[in-house]
Amino acid sequence: MKFTNLKRGIAGVCAATLLTGMCVAPAFAAAVTPSVSNGGVDSSNAAKTTINAQVDGQLSATVPTTLTVGISSADGSLIFPADSELYIENTSSAYGIHVVSIEASAGSLLDQSSAFASSTAANAAWLKIGTTSADKDLSSKLTVADASWDVASASKLPIKFAGAVKNVNTFDPFTLTTLTWTIGGGLYA
Repeated sequence: MKFTNLKRGIAGVCAATLLTGMCVAPAFAAAVTPSVSNGGVDSSNAAKTTINAQVDGQLSATVPTTLTVGISSADGSLIFPADSELYIENTSSAYGIHVVSIEASAGSLLDQSSAFASSTAANAAWLKIGTTSADKDLSSKLTVADASWDVASASKLPIKFAGAVKNVNTFDPFTLTTLTWTIGGGLYA
C-alpha cells in the first residue's frame, strides 16, 4: 500500500505545488543598486573607504516536492526512496544557503518516543529527518541552529527520513503531512 502527496515546499513557494521531482524556488530579493557616498579626509589627511557587498540575485534551491512512500505491512515502517534521490540542492554558483526550519503544517505527526506508542488515532504517524541520520523529530517545528544543514554553492545536501504509521484505516492513498521548508542565504557556520 502506498500513499501520495507528502509534499514539501520551500519558503512557502512550493508548499501548494504537486510537481513530481524537484521544485526551484527563488526567494524574491531586490536587485542591488550600486551606490557611493563621498566624504572628506580627516585631520590627519587620511580617509577610510568601507566597501559593502550584497548578492545581486535571488536565493535558488530545490527540495523534493512530492514524496511517495510505502507502508510496511509487517511493522508499519515507512519505506522511502533511495537515499541518492533525497536531497536539497543549492542551484546558485555564487553563494551558500542553509535550512532555517522545517515544519509539518498538515496532518498530525506524533512524537515517536511518547505519544505514538499509545495512540489509537487512525493513521497515527511519526516522522524524523536528518542529514546523516533521521534523528530530528518533526512532530513540532524543527528550527535548525547548526552547520549540518548548510548547502555550499552548486552542491547537494543529502537528507534522510524515517517514520512509521499505525492504525491505517484506508487502502487509498492519503496525505500524511505537508512539510514547509524555510531556506536562508549564506552558511550557518
